[in-house]
Amino acid sequence: WQEQTIPTKSLSVLIKSKFEDTPQREYLLHMLSSSPTSASYQSTKTQNQQPQRQEYAPVKTVSTASEIQRRTQLVRDILPELGEGFVEAALSLFQGDVDRTVAALLESETDAAS
Repeated sequence: WQEQTIPTKSLSVLIKSKFEDTPQREYLLHMLSSSPTSASYQSTKTQNQQPQRQEYAPVKTVSTASEIQRRTQLVRDILPELGEGFVEAALSLFQGDVDRTVAALLESETDAAS
């Protein structure tokens, strides 16, 4: 979309010609007169631009199938009652981090037992 610059006066003339002398017309004219112009919007936009900070650490992904299987087996060695697919899904939630995955699964088991 390209921003079009429409002179304020032409809009006010159009509003005056299309609307009777009603509160609706007065409201539209008031909104038009109080709204910023595209030039003032652009200058405010460029003044307020600051470099974006990355708030989250980059996500490490597990790339190979053998590494996924190895990590799945590590979790299943501790929690053998869990299915392979379930463990893979849990690992994916924690970006392949075995320690965090096991901790979360153990915590969910204790929550279910209470």
